[in-house]
Amino acid sequence: MSAFSDMQKVTETLLEEKIRFKASELKSNFELILSQSHNYEAKGVWNSEMLFVCSLVSEIKPEHIIESGRARGQSTEVLARFLRGEIRFDSVELDSDTSDSRVAEARIKKLEPNMVNLHYGDSFVEIPKLIKQKGRRFLCIIDGPKGVAAIELMHCTRSRKMSRCIYARFLKK
Repeated sequence: MSAFSDMQKVTETLLEEKIRFKASELKSNFELILSQSHNYEAKGVWNSEMLFVCSLVSEIKPEHIIESGRARGQSTEVLARFLRGEIRFDSVELDSDTSDSRVAEARIKKLEPNMVNLHYGDSFVEIPKLIKQKGRRFLCIIDGPKGVAAIELMHCTRSRKMSRCIYARFLKK
């Protein structure tokens, strides 16, 4: 093993420990957020995954969060409540005329204004526009598309400066 890979492993372990500590620190606040949110649905991102995302957001403190793949807005609502409008939050969904998008819009309407900005269109087109407009350090959460397309979108976002990505799921459900 090289010195670089040893250092990378130590860095990853330290970050993992910081996030684990952050998760335990945020747990009671996160449980309150979940109690205020709509009932959990068995599809979409799990609450434990969202606790990880919220812990990571608390640790790296991005200036802008972009979500790709909103479906019924379950994770969008939880993250928006967690952020409380303190961090710019944009969410991109492919189709606007689906039952899922209508459920998501209803969930988001119940939040305070400007907590999250909803966008519709192809994430490969919309996300680079959002990154270019904002020009800030951002975190991209990819929960759609799935599979190889998610990895391609990751590369699209990673080419921008000061980006970090979270990949909720690579596999098609």
